[in-house]
Amino acid sequence: MEAKNFFQYNKEDFGESIRKRINVITLDFLKLTEFSNKLSDKILVNPEETLRLMEIAFEEIGLVKNARIMLTNISQSIDIHQIRAKNIGEIFNVKGTIKRITKVIPRTINIKYSCPTCGTTISVIQRTRKRIEPRICACGRKGGFKVESEEIKNIQELNLEEIQENLEGKQPQQLRVYLEDELTDGSLCSRLQPGRRVEVVGIIKKLPTFMNKDDSDSNLSEFMVYANNIIPSDTEDDLTITDEDIKTIREISLNNPLEKLSKSLVPEVYGNDMVKKAVCLQCVKGVGKERSDGSYSQEDINILITGDVGVSKSVTLKATTTRTPRARMIVGTKTSKTSLGAMAIKDELTDTWSLQCGPLVMASGSTLCLDELDKMYKENLSELLEPMSVSTVTIAKAGINATLPARVSILASANPIHGNYDLSQPLAKQIDLPTPILNRFDLIFILLDRPNEEFDSKAVEHIFKSYKEKMEPEIPITLFKKYITYCRKLKPVIDEGLVNYVQDFYVNIRAKSRSPDMMTIPVNLRNMEAVVKLAEAHAKLRLSEKVEVLDLNVAKEIFMFCVKQLGVDEDTGVFDMSRLSQKLPLSKRGKLERFFEIINRLSETTEEMRYGILLEEAEKLNIKSWEVNMFLEELQKEMKIFEPRKGFFKVVKK
Repeated sequence: MEAKNFFQYNKEDFGESIRKRINVITLDFLKLTEFSNKLSDKILVNPEETLRLMEIAFEEIGLVKNARIMLTNISQSIDIHQIRAKNIGEIFNVKGTIKRITKVIPRTINIKYSCPTCGTTISVIQRTRKRIEPRICACGRKGGFKVESEEIKNIQELNLEEIQENLEGKQPQQLRVYLEDELTDGSLCSRLQPGRRVEVVGIIKKLPTFMNKDDSDSNLSEFMVYANNIIPSDTEDDLTITDEDIKTIREISLNNPLEKLSKSLVPEVYGNDMVKKAVCLQCVKGVGKERSDGSYSQEDINILITGDVGVSKSVTLKATTTRTPRARMIVGTKTSKTSLGAMAIKDELTDTWSLQCGPLVMASGSTLCLDELDKMYKENLSELLEPMSVSTVTIAKAGINATLPARVSILASANPIHGNYDLSQPLAKQIDLPTPILNRFDLIFILLDRPNEEFDSKAVEHIFKSYKEKMEPEIPITLFKKYITYCRKLKPVIDEGLVNYVQDFYVNIRAKSRSPDMMTIPVNLRNMEAVVKLAEAHAKLRLSEKVEVLDLNVAKEIFMFCVKQLGVDEDTGVFDMSRLSQKLPLSKRGKLERFFEIINRLSETTEEMRYGILLEEAEKLNIKSWEVNMFLEELQKEMKIFEPRKGFFKVVKK
């Protein structure tokens, strides 16, 4: 009776709901609670039976037949890792990210048979994959029954992974979700994509028999949610930003917000100020722009941190993951050969291939932190090329051809091959990473551990202070995440008056890449795009509608800090970007040619040249010993010389 009264009272609203989706009634649980606590409590205690009776009541008031009630704003929520046996049969709101989704298949749930002898109709509920027939009719007949009709439903399964930032370091768990009929229709399926966050309203049950691998009952099972409703999230996170939060964010934005955020990013670590500032801007991202072909330019900023051992690279990545909404972290030494993007796996329900998302897709819209990048499998490294270039992941396996969004910023760390970093040698010579990967990082930072009395004294003092008392950042973690979330939605535009300013910077830095005596790779337009993205991110932090000179100056400072660390030839002071990505920079090619002339000259008088003699001759041309070693290695790769015995070299005769 209560249900009928409620439906009659809200008849107009429900009529509108039915017109949008035939037979489907969208029921606001909060509205029901206001009308009748008793009825809402019944749904929480015995959801399956109560909803069935309410659907019957809805039909009885004459609005629609075969009504299907879908709940929204359910008050009872649970995290996946909290689900226990006592929760079986209860209805909950479960939030998570879709990791995998199967295709829609038909399932026969009931078959009506007729007995050829007496004509009796026998209904048999189908609980297994294998078709079940009647054993015996009331008339005594066994077997040979005729199928009269079948009740078939569309079914689908999705795999839900719990939201990582809510776990406080715990392992994220997964939950299988069972969908039927209305929840498998095209309008909803198009919004249920791998990597998307959803809110599932459903009843906790044990895995049904037909979904077990051996198609039989077992005393061991797993939890599953029978979905009543699925609500795709239209926002990138689950943070609720209140009016009070917005007021605080605006106050912070008025006075150097980047300084405050960077000091709050890794409060336990002293120094590394420029790295912290760059990472804060990376979390906010630049502004994506629509191209003429309908695609979008990349808004993500990719950063690589390398350098000596023990300079807080991993700590920085971990702190970034904690403070950035939807961010994920992977350690290269702990990864398997499974895909970072997406992979095709054999599905248990449909026995067909379906897509399972990797971290690149799951972290789309945020940041993926890759610690020990140099220790990852080469197959995994190659998967980074596409998302770092065009923000997508493409898969073509097992008959599946799909392109998934991967708008993800990469924050990676890598260690030098020999432990400590040598500034005199090119980056690519010291880090075991492919050149195409290095080329796709917008910023590369070198963290060095060198004796400095003033810095060392303050660092020790900072460490002891952190041991003595908990380091409370100026901006707490929750507020930090809300600040990032709020800023990401902004889209500041570059003032047309700044075009000349950017042009002058680009022309000047390009001029410093030219030298009459040597070849170099200059700063290019991709580098300028990185500067613009950093400037846009800084404008977002200020909550500004425009990118101004102040923002560009901050971006230039960070960019030039990286270039001066890595991209300057130590002999001439010329900018050479090939020092970042090539084991033998173009600026060294001239020296290499002069060194090869020495070898050719010596080969005219002696068949084998001793290593010591080569060092002596090279020193006369100001070629350093480490450069000699690099040139010898390169000339052997180019098959111009070879080493017949240890310490002696010969020219390859053509």
